[in-house]
Amino acid sequence: TILCRSSNKALEVQIPSRPGGAPGQAAEYHEEWRDIESEMDKHSLPRGDGDIILLAAAGETLERLSGRSFPSCRHRVAKCQGRRFNM
Repeated sequence: TILCRSSNKALEVQIPSRPGGAPGQAAEYHEEWRDIESEMDKHSLPRGDGDIILLAAAGETLERLSGRSFPSCRHRVAKCQGRRFNM
């Protein structure tokens, strides 16, 4: 899954605390949801307006194909004020 930085921050993720790996053994996740768009801003190089910052997140298909070595990234859009544009 490719996630891009929005015009209004609201994208959150749960970080895996322990990957799965064995058949039938799912990954375990930290309970808190983290604001990922602020992290994307912190780790990006200085850029001009209009540049696009992308995040590649492992999805459920990659999790299955990798034997759960790459747990899927749980993500959601939290409530936010104003309009939000994302693709």
